[in-house]
Amino acid sequence: MFSRKKGEGEDGEREDRQPETDAQNAAQNAAADAQPRGRERGPAPPRVRVPVRRTDAVRRVHGLPPGGPAPTDVENRLVVGRETVLRGHIASCERLVVEGRVDAESCSCGSMEIAATGDLKGIADAETADISGTFEGTLSVRGLLAVRATGRVSGSVSYGDLEIEQGGRICGEIKFEDPEAARAPLRAVDAPAG
Repeated sequence: MFSRKKGEGEDGEREDRQPETDAQNAAQNAAADAQPRGRERGPAPPRVRVPVRRTDAVRRVHGLPPGGPAPTDVENRLVVGRETVLRGHIASCERLVVEGRVDAESCSCGSMEIAATGDLKGIADAETADISGTFEGTLSVRGLLAVRATGRVSGSVSYGDLEIEQGGRICGEIKFEDPEAARAPLRAVDAPAG
């Protein structure tokens, strides 16, 4: 019914409490911090470093899944990355991908892709071209020239087939070259008598 007063023991005698020291408080706080809270975690698992085989790096560059033997039948691909500037002649390239800037005195490749961030200036000759970025100069495409919505082409352009998405732009001298006529052998023509 009656409760004890604060500081009294069971027999009603007053307990004299010793004031706690700062060292005791620090020790109790450290012990409380050391106890796990919530879900217990064990030590972190060791990190395993898996060496990358050179063939995996080559496969990744050529867009192939990792594993397996080194690719032997992949195309010669040149990728000019973002914020990269390349100047000079480009030859013997089956596929050219431009994401940065190329100043080409001459560029001959099988297929050419200029990404939206890409810029190619100079003289280029390709079997096919897919342009989402900017081209300035002389461009000769024997097959399909595709200008995407963000693509800009200016200068002298010749093509076999043409595809322009809405928003794509071509300005300058534009001429169609029939790929069949270029491959057909020349015929001898009889000179008029007289």
